[in-house]
Amino acid sequence: MKTKHIKAAEKVLNSFLKAWLDNKPEEMKKYCQKTWLDAHVDAIVYLNNMIVSLPILTWEITLGDTAGEACIDLIAYIFNPQLNINNNYRFRLICETAPYKPSLDGDWGVNPISMKKI
Repeated sequence: MKTKHIKAAEKVLNSFLKAWLDNKPEEMKKYCQKTWLDAHVDAIVYLNNMIVSLPILTWEITLGDTAGEACIDLIAYIFNPQLNINNNYRFRLICETAPYKPSLDGDWGVNPISMKKI
């Protein structure tokens, strides 16, 4: 995968995490994977639950690993000292032209269900 695709995926994850920090699930939704959104009519509820269950203060994207032609796993170090949160989380991002249509010609989106503490 070319560097420009990795940078584009990192930009999307940064925007998703910024919206999370700002408690804006509607904004987070803009950066979600098209297929995930198509399958989740309750996307705002799910995203709001993410905000409530893990309030973040700051983050840093530390590394990534390609997981396929139009798929990348990015690791974000999420930190909130007030709540003793100090962990790495993996996020999977998929590039799609439409739901269920992966392609590097599409847009990157975070799959929220893929978030995993590592």
